[in-house]
Amino acid sequence: MKAKQEIDVRGTSAHKGRTSSANLSNSVSNNNASSLPLLSIFNSDLSAIVQKGHDTLKIFEDISSSVTLTPAKGTKLGMLEYLKSIHPRVYSAKEIKLLLDDVKIGNDPYGSKDEKVIRFLLRKDMELVFGEEGYPSNNGAPAHAQMTKDDPNIPLFNRKCITAGNAFFNERNELVALNNKSGDFQPEFQSLCYMLIALLDNNVPLGDTITIRETCKNTSHVMLKEDFVRYALQLKEQFIQQQKKEEQDKPHEEKPSLLQQNSNESFIELLDSYMKKRDEYAPEYKHYFFCIGLGRSKTEKREAIDCIKSVLSHGINGGAISDAHLKALDNGELGKAITTFLAANTITSSLGRERITTVSDLVKSLNKGDCSLQDSIGERIQLRG
Repeated sequence: MKAKQEIDVRGTSAHKGRTSSANLSNSVSNNNASSLPLLSIFNSDLSAIVQKGHDTLKIFEDISSSVTLTPAKGTKLGMLEYLKSIHPRVYSAKEIKLLLDDVKIGNDPYGSKDEKVIRFLLRKDMELVFGEEGYPSNNGAPAHAQMTKDDPNIPLFNRKCITAGNAFFNERNELVALNNKSGDFQPEFQSLCYMLIALLDNNVPLGDTITIRETCKNTSHVMLKEDFVRYALQLKEQFIQQQKKEEQDKPHEEKPSLLQQNSNESFIELLDSYMKKRDEYAPEYKHYFFCIGLGRSKTEKREAIDCIKSVLSHGINGGAISDAHLKALDNGELGKAITTFLAANTITSSLGRERITTVSDLVKSLNKGDCSLQDSIGERIQLRG
């Protein structure tokens, strides 16, 4: 058996513990994976945070401003039908304590008796999610391929992520180790560099030391907490600076905003996001107004949202959205959110002669079956299912 190699990089120089992994874009391009630019979370200048005087710890190769996606390649065909029949629980980063509280120390029969082990996956949009470790089961452990955000109709072996593996925690629910072990994706060790950034962005509690383990190489890199944080910030700053450089090198051309390009998706997501937050607030009524009474109920909001989504998706017209629906849509936080969306997007009615800026105008145009409006918002919504 090959002896396990452990490299202690606590307070060492730049090259100690450096891996021989090829750079991310080269390593995954051989697997015919695509690249995804991440513009959403890398939006701040971290030069003031990173301690320039400290020796640079370097475990990974330099990263670029394009995140390379890892395709699934290890899912056994014999498992596919079984995985289709189960619905495991996937936890967001905010729910990690809920998951860890249910996991017992030493739950991995092949691992340390002093650690809790769970699965993690970094989705294509840099969303970090977790799940139980173990054999996939209903309401239990998920397969890594089931943790992606891909459409459920996409076969498991066609799904992609940024990276995946196992995360290890101590009895205080602090991260003490992670690796790139995933039978479904078998990601390159290099891909874990983005996991470091995601851990900090999601405020995952860290132990006094963190070990980064290379699956298949039997090698570990041990870092003090402060060095781990500093290194993650350096990786993030490196990404930002590389992104800025590539943007400067590109020829300038005017492009529509992201909201304009995907106004249909953004609008539906706005409605769904509001309803999700509203569902988290248990009472049926959220506000009481003096001399007016109760605000719109949760049920009224849901019925109005379901109605407008149905109109957009299926082209229903002829007054399908009632006055009661309009009052619910134009009320409170939901009304403000829709009005803000309309202000940020050029949405027109009457074949483009009149811009829509209010919830009332939006409802009127939809009820008239305005073709211009249906084309700008409604047509592609049908593709979302």
